[in-house]
Amino acid sequence: MRTLLMCGVAAAVVMIGPSAVADATVDRAMMDLNLPLLVCGPPGADDDAGTPIADMVMVDGFGTGGFQIETASVEAQAWFNHGVRLRWAFEHNESVRAFRKARLLDPTCAMCA
Repeated sequence: MRTLLMCGVAAAVVMIGPSAVADATVDRAMMDLNLPLLVCGPPGADDDAGTPIADMVMVDGFGTGGFQIETASVEAQAWFNHGVRLRWAFEHNESVRAFRKARLLDPTCAMCA
């Protein structure tokens, strides 16, 4: 009986051991896939092939959202609020461009980055 019990425990260890190692390697592989997030970038950066950021115009119709940020530029505040409204409207690419425009107007604006 004791031999049968020992064989069962040994079989369980042999069967469970590789799966525990496989889980650890899968977790490590998933951690390696975590790439740094893409942020808006420096002022004036334009990844799009569309209109340059400096020539953007503000389009109405996305609501009245936004919040006060620390900036001396009234225009940068307006573009930041516009970017927030665009983000809420799921216009993500245009939202990033609006934040870049705000940062172009006030390079010291931390929230615009």
